[in-house]
Amino acid sequence: MLLMEIDGLNPEDVKKTRMGIVMGSLFSESENMWIYKGSGFGILGHSRTMLANRVSYWLNCYGPSYALLSGDTSGIEALTLASEAIRNGHCESALVGVVSFEILPEMSQHYKGLKLLAEDGNNRSFDDDASGFALSEGIVTMFLQKAKNAKRIYASIVHSQFECFGDRKSGYIVPLEYPLTTLLSSFYQRCEIDPSLISYLEADGSGIKARDTIELNAVAKVLLNNRHSPLLIGSIKSNLGHTSAASALISVVKVLIAMEAGKIPPNNNFNKPSQQVPALVEGRLKVVTETMPWSGGLAAVNSVGLSGVVGHILLRSHNKEKVNGGLPTDDLPRLLIISGRTEEGLEETFNKLESQPVDVECVGLLHDLYSSNIQNYNYRGYTILGKADMYKEIKHFDGIKRPVWFIFSGMGSQWPEMGKELLKFPIISDSLLRSHNILKEKGLDLLHIITTLDINIFNNILHSFVGITAIQVNSDY
Repeated sequence: MLLMEIDGLNPEDVKKTRMGIVMGSLFSESENMWIYKGSGFGILGHSRTMLANRVSYWLNCYGPSYALLSGDTSGIEALTLASEAIRNGHCESALVGVVSFEILPEMSQHYKGLKLLAEDGNNRSFDDDASGFALSEGIVTMFLQKAKNAKRIYASIVHSQFECFGDRKSGYIVPLEYPLTTLLSSFYQRCEIDPSLISYLEADGSGIKARDTIELNAVAKVLLNNRHSPLLIGSIKSNLGHTSAASALISVVKVLIAMEAGKIPPNNNFNKPSQQVPALVEGRLKVVTETMPWSGGLAAVNSVGLSGVVGHILLRSHNKEKVNGGLPTDDLPRLLIISGRTEEGLEETFNKLESQPVDVECVGLLHDLYSSNIQNYNYRGYTILGKADMYKEIKHFDGIKRPVWFIFSGMGSQWPEMGKELLKFPIISDSLLRSHNILKEKGLDLLHIITTLDINIFNNILHSFVGITAIQVNSDY
């Protein structure tokens, strides 16, 4: 089973590993500008194949590396091909990404010429007054790997599939219904899952009324059989607009966030169900218009592209609960050391972490991520989480590696209870206990020496020497 996750991986962790890179896009609006400049960057930097190849080069990883130009379904296709590459042994993990920028006004003019843009600039997915979509932008990357290698899991990919039905009876913009019904029927037969078990469907919901009508009528024919409760549906396009090549993976991201947060966000601009979709009118398909709890289980994502390309993915939520809800089981503060490209970025990260309860799982992932150097992360900082008095410092790293010095203080640095707080740390406590047991045979009670409030304990110079030495030696971890 494959997983999508934020894994706490440092780029060094994937160096010289078999990691596939699959990137999707649609138009490259600045391509001509770079080609005509003749600087060489048009080939080495701007050729669309470099969307994937430069990532493989920079990460120094081995495996499949290619770019897809598949329109609105690029995300589903990239995700499907990457997961198949892992299952077939072509790579151990994969980075999947899509990008869509709207740089030139001419692109909007083209869409307007095709009568695809909403007259009022609002995506009214599934609404009876839908008149088209609003263009938007997006960048999404996802990391896939096998369950046995995962540190943090958002969801598992049950099955993913796409097909192109090149039927000239359909138009390029509005597909026929049978390609989607055929894909959905084949999809659930292959993965041997009863569609009635789906908790939520993130539909394509382009805002083009005829296209949404065909999509939902096809969904009703396949996914509503044997279903005894309404199927909840939504479309992120009603919130963000249409992000072209990035749209399918942005839909997946919405589902992952809903699973993680336990809440399904509402659709915008839905007032009256399309009268051309009986399942909507009858309530068998229910558009989420208010924040609703995520019930767990299975969620599906639809993607409908141009000229008969359709895709579908089924995700299973990850139900493993964090130990103690992620909260520490002790009252110890957590030292967090991280790096970043800018001082502002580190400051924002620290502020977010300090504004919420300590999550030991998150702290652990960050420790793994920043345990070794990340190229061009030239700002270093630390904070101490879980204390009323916050300590925080950020500095620019000049690249100079400085030696580590261990400085041992002399007599006179002792104080009552100087080891009391250190005993809260298990690794130090275990070490001090071993020293205590050894010294006990010599008639010395180390734990009493370093925890007592009695200020006279150090009148005995032997107690001072033993206490200071024990603290210094056993804290050297």
